[in-house]
Amino acid sequence: MTRQIILLIPAILLFSQMWGMDGLLHAAPFADAGAGLLTGVFYVIGVKRLSKEESALEELNYEAE
Repeated sequence: MTRQIILLIPAILLFSQMWGMDGLLHAAPFADAGAGLLTGVFYVIGVKRLSKEESALEELNYEAE
C-alpha cells in the first residue's frame, strides 16, 4: 500500500511533469526503491526495539532468581 498510494501516485504526477513520458516509466522503480528503503528503516528500528526489550526482560529474570 505504501508503494502504490504514498509513493507511486505523487511520483507519477511529479515525474511526468518534469520528464514527460520518460517520467512515467521511472516512477514505478522509484516507488519500489523508496518502499524498500522505508521497509528497511522500519525493520532496523523494530529489531533494535525488540533487542532492547529482550535485554530488559533478561535483567528481570536474573533479578527474580
